[in-house]
Amino acid sequence: MRNPWRLSTGRGKLFVVLGLVIGLTALLLGQPDLLPVALLLLLAPLIAWLLVGGLRLRLAAQRELWPTEVAIGDPMTGEVAIAKRSAIPQGVLLFADHVPAELGESPRFVMSGLDPHWQRDITYPLVARNRGRFSTGPLLVRGEDAFGLVTHDRQFKATTEVMVMPRMYPLSKSKLLGAGSNTGESRPKTIGTLGPDDVMIREYRPGDDVRRIHWPSTARRGEVMVRREEQAWDPSATIILDSRRNAHVGSGPDSSFEVAVSAAASVAQHFLDQRFGIDLYHADGSVARPSSPDGHQLTSRQVLMHSLTDLRLSREETMTKGLEAELAGQSGELLIAICGLLTPVDAEMLLRARRTRAASMAMVLDVPEWEAGIPGGATFTAQQIEDHREGLNILREHQWRVVELPREKTIPEAWRELELTGAGR
Repeated sequence: MRNPWRLSTGRGKLFVVLGLVIGLTALLLGQPDLLPVALLLLLAPLIAWLLVGGLRLRLAAQRELWPTEVAIGDPMTGEVAIAKRSAIPQGVLLFADHVPAELGESPRFVMSGLDPHWQRDITYPLVARNRGRFSTGPLLVRGEDAFGLVTHDRQFKATTEVMVMPRMYPLSKSKLLGAGSNTGESRPKTIGTLGPDDVMIREYRPGDDVRRIHWPSTARRGEVMVRREEQAWDPSATIILDSRRNAHVGSGPDSSFEVAVSAAASVAQHFLDQRFGIDLYHADGSVARPSSPDGHQLTSRQVLMHSLTDLRLSREETMTKGLEAELAGQSGELLIAICGLLTPVDAEMLLRARRTRAASMAMVLDVPEWEAGIPGGATFTAQQIEDHREGLNILREHQWRVVELPREKTIPEAWRELELTGAGR
């Protein structure tokens, strides 16, 4: 049983002090008429303590929150069902359900009345403001008498886990990406429909059969190119997500990094829908491959979204670790890079990552323009901006399809533009 003095409010303690003072004064001065007042002041906090803190308050609570997996910006609904089963009437009950700031404001509500038995269902709205995993609860109950003399705090143990995932956007179904050449040859390819009949080439290596030389590509590139060996077609794509802290600006859902994560999730889901295997890499290395062993697309999506939900900005200053991991486990005919602020060194490393893949694309956030829209944001130096532009040019000059993503452009718009952009443009 708790110390009654600790449960007393400032008003309750004042009642006790005044009761003692008046009672002693009445005894010392021989004023018996003051004793009833002193007794009332002393008994009021005691009775309040018996009702609020001294007797067992039988409360039951059940909590729900739905949905428990949402994307940034989605609404949620919380519900708390509270039931009181006690023969003794309770004064005022104050309830507060803990909610992290990333999901909204903590709801507070009051129950009062003399009915010893009651049940209430309380619902409240929430909004997923930031990506990550969060916990709502526990529910805090503060019992208080009608005069505010005594309070007693109790806390339930139950909590609810919430996962806020990156926002995914539906991307246009892959359209024909034609890559014309000055030789008059046209090699149409459709992302997501590449197959064994498509021409796959690589650089000539000593010992290659001269009958496998691909003359149009040799003429176009100025070096001997040969057809790749026939192999079983395994449609897969690799996504490289630039998660370096020094490559992004802003904070919260409108930061360049959150947009990059959303873009990576959208592109990955786009290819998963087309039954592609996906490999995802970031600045710190690889992410668990979101392709389930049995090819179940729902499981694949869950693995992908769980991985991206937990992803945080990296302290790595270069993309070396992530690209080395990609080179070590290179697979797939498609390479898609979601980049922040680039440097020529970053671009050269991305060229190494492409090697003999059929297609390589880069969605590059226009971070300098992004940063300019942030009040009080740090200003990139002229050299950093120049390096960023040079990195873009290096990718374009080496047959990458590149599109820039400024703040005002949506991810589906950037993807549509990327599909329509010819290599090297």
